[in-house]
Amino acid sequence: MKHCMSMYYLVEMMKMAFQKHSKECFVNGRDTMELYDVFYDLFLSPFEENNFAKFDFDIPDIENFPPAHADDEIERFKFFAAIQKFCENQLANDEHSRQYVIQQKYNDDNDLASCISFMQLIKRHGFLDLHVVVRSQNFEKNFVYDNYTFFKCLKIASEKTGIPAGTIHVKIISLHVFV
Repeated sequence: MKHCMSMYYLVEMMKMAFQKHSKECFVNGRDTMELYDVFYDLFLSPFEENNFAKFDFDIPDIENFPPAHADDEIERFKFFAAIQKFCENQLANDEHSRQYVIQQKYNDDNDLASCISFMQLIKRHGFLDLHVVVRSQNFEKNFVYDNYTFFKCLKIASEKTGIPAGTIHVKIISLHVFV
């Protein structure tokens, strides 16, 4: 799926993908429908004065969309803090580096990766892109919340650095719903 222009559209496209392409599996003792190895881009138009106007988070009251768990909100704010730190320290020194990677641990356990396992900020062609790898995501509880987190992370980085926002590239290994 390329260059989605609204959150509503993206959610509807994923619902159709679940209907057509999901597979049944048994995960953590529960019956699950899974989309395996999902890719999509959230395109933030470089042609608008306000880059964040082009992708439409048309979910009512998105700013107050609740996390599935309290840990999700903690994780979100850790990402925000890490993004700000990167922008202040590393991006200011070499904005073309490929080394601006954030990897969080699951509940601060060094042996386990967070559900949002990896974020990378990278400047290419004059725009700041965000690459995200998600190891596991519950479609019904986390999909909208997490996508808005990605959007906010790129917005923070763009505002901190003055580099226009480009595209959010998302890869989800296991997008699932419990049945």
